[in-house]
Amino acid sequence: MPGLSESDSVFADEFSMDDLNFEMKTKVGAKDDLLLSDGSRTIDYVLANKHDDMNQDHSDRRKVFESNLKKEGLILESDQVEDVPFRFVKVHAPYDVCARYAELLHLSLPMKQGVCVGAPNSSTIKNKVLKYVEPDVSVSVPTTKTCTAIFSLNKKYLFTGGELTFPPSVRLQVLDFILGKKFESDSPHEFGIEDLISGGVYEAAYPIHQGGVGEEDSRLSLLYIHWAALTNLLKTQPLDAIKEYFGVKVALYFAWLGFYTYMLLPAAVVGVLCFLYGLATLHGHQPSSDICEVMQNVTMCPLCDLHCQHWKLAKACQPARLTYLVDNPATIFFTAFMALWARIFLKLWKRYSAEITRRWDAADFDMKETAPRPAFLAYMTRTDSGSNSLSDTSELRLPFCSTRLPRFIVSVSTVLLLVVIAIGAVMGVIIYRMSVFASPLFASQDPFVFSSVTASLINLVCITLINEIYTRVAVTLTEWELHRTQAQHDDSLTLKMYLLQFVNYYSSIFYVAFFKGRWAGYPGAYNHVLGYRQEECGPGGCLMELTVQLATIMIGRQAINACIEMGLPILRRWCNRMTLHSPRQPYDPCWPQWAKDFYLMPFDARSLFYEYLEMVLQFGFVTIFVASFPLAPLFALVNNMLETRLDARKFVTFYRRPAPLRVNDIGVWFHIMDTVSKLAVVSNSFIIAFTSNFIPETVYRYTVSSNGSLEGYVEDSLATFTLPRSNHTTDLLQCRYRAYLVASEELGTYEYTPLYWRILTARLAFIVIFQNLVLSITTMVDWIIADVPDALKVSHYSLFIANVPYPPPGYKGSTLITLILHERDLFNVT
Repeated sequence: MPGLSESDSVFADEFSMDDLNFEMKTKVGAKDDLLLSDGSRTIDYVLANKHDDMNQDHSDRRKVFESNLKKEGLILESDQVEDVPFRFVKVHAPYDVCARYAELLHLSLPMKQGVCVGAPNSSTIKNKVLKYVEPDVSVSVPTTKTCTAIFSLNKKYLFTGGELTFPPSVRLQVLDFILGKKFESDSPHEFGIEDLISGGVYEAAYPIHQGGVGEEDSRLSLLYIHWAALTNLLKTQPLDAIKEYFGVKVALYFAWLGFYTYMLLPAAVVGVLCFLYGLATLHGHQPSSDICEVMQNVTMCPLCDLHCQHWKLAKACQPARLTYLVDNPATIFFTAFMALWARIFLKLWKRYSAEITRRWDAADFDMKETAPRPAFLAYMTRTDSGSNSLSDTSELRLPFCSTRLPRFIVSVSTVLLLVVIAIGAVMGVIIYRMSVFASPLFASQDPFVFSSVTASLINLVCITLINEIYTRVAVTLTEWELHRTQAQHDDSLTLKMYLLQFVNYYSSIFYVAFFKGRWAGYPGAYNHVLGYRQEECGPGGCLMELTVQLATIMIGRQAINACIEMGLPILRRWCNRMTLHSPRQPYDPCWPQWAKDFYLMPFDARSLFYEYLEMVLQFGFVTIFVASFPLAPLFALVNNMLETRLDARKFVTFYRRPAPLRVNDIGVWFHIMDTVSKLAVVSNSFIIAFTSNFIPETVYRYTVSSNGSLEGYVEDSLATFTLPRSNHTTDLLQCRYRAYLVASEELGTYEYTPLYWRILTARLAFIVIFQNLVLSITTMVDWIIADVPDALKVSHYSLFIANVPYPPPGYKGSTLITLILHERDLFNVT
């Protein structure tokens, strides 16, 4: 993009803002479509509205809004493309506006001709080891480390740029904030750009891309070739280039996604080895052999009251063999390994995050000190609780008792109500499944297959509807809470949304893992809910059902999301092109960049939320239930390798350019994953203890078996039910069922065997030992691995040496070092 040869203040003398706010029409194929008509100043932002909008209220609001933008000092220029029914307002932020808001927003800018001494090259080892997978050097950006500081108008002589201009990232952040402000008007309500877009006054507001994907040597084209294309599947990501173009917030997401994908590699290898161990030792598993060969003709009791028949144990042969593939001694090791892996992943991510945020000058960025959200400022001004001036925004706070507390209580109560409704929907699906077994309509069919398919469809519909309602309510509640900063707003919305997604996606899995078949009772005394007999596990046991359900939800969800993520942007882009279409002038790829960007998908504050949500939910599948599915890390690894490039393709080809925002970490998502990793230890210990056959087999081997083998284990784990004489309609007198029960002296009642109590004791002991052992090891890992590398700690105290061309007016310091020490509060070094 062409640079500026003169300062904005010089241009302001030559052209007034009124002179620049004129109507013009751009012909298809026009050059310099990244600059205003003067050929020098850049187009930073674009506003678009329908040219034939005859609504007088809309017209008045646009005039008021654009007039307020001019009062802020912005330069506006109206333009059109021939025969396209849209008016485009091109916006440029001059130097004085950027300087004023850079101080307000606490933006960091590089110092003049300064280089940090001792800044470590954090990627040296990685470059040596992974040199063959690095991206092409043509897409890389210089990595020279310059010291930066929070911009101050009183000390602007210390910063680069002088009286020329600010870098694009600063101009876009400033414009994003100004456009979001709630400007006062003659109407009873203030409005910002979000209000105007939702009200149809404007169709869109967006920064423009610096060239298209098909243009030679454009930054976007280089990113597509060396990052977004599937040919880069095994290559590392050009994170510095991503940060320079899309901003720290977007780049940090891709850095996290890439790091998470790399960390899945050892987990996938260990999971595959555990699965292969089960495959290699399958035919040596005595209980499976007994079910398939020795006891195949044993008659089992019906699994439902009315329409289920007695069945032979041979029906459980194949399910028993498949269960062993995920329920073998290697599973215990893999579960402990994954608990340790999750903690190491989080610790190493903190180190890596500290490294790259330091490299991107975001490590010292304090989210709490950012400027208040425009909606917050508007509320404070409207209620006389504060001022909308630039001088005292840091002092604005909502009253706790009269405003914050009531809003918090209402918000939490509403969220909990919606979560209860989501849990109720899951319970409704469970009751539906139980009713299917009791219905005479399915007497001639297999109720297991029918109930599973229809219940899954009903559950999917419930999840979709609840998600749609909950998303709208969560967004509204979060806006109503009036958080002071955007970071607080995003964290609050994230917690609300994740809580519901957690319930939606995991509740059915928790039900199969911990509740299904636990209190079903026994023949002659089954427990009922609303008149329906409780569900029992299928012939393969609950662990097999858990594995199938987990694999189906995880893999199916990943496949569906991949299709939606690529199909939806293409569909929306096509719809937007049809919107721009006119009978006299169809869409033309030679349109100027600011018009072509209009049909791209808008990038809003929640765009990255759904990307994080998808991966964090996957992290839960990989950790919380990994004891039932050792291949989960492998499927996650394959998915993420594709996901990285698909997400990159979306950002490069389908999304409008986002305003580059600064963050110093991934926010509340890290704390969510930290909680999930701790929950995983508890969850997997209970799955092994109560859902897996590991504990019963181990107790039998060492307390019952005479030779330390599992011979007779299946026979010992089956109880016998004798049919009452009055119910004899066939020659069948007895059937077997899975339980450690024996008939008591009282007719028709049963009591637990001594082996049951030994197994229960062993299960509880295993939970205590496993959790404490794993938590002790992970605590030791947390203590051993520092959050910040030592090299970064040293560099933080490195001395900054700068060649300042001239001292500030009136400054009488005798040495350069004295000047530096005088201004040390500005620097990101001590």
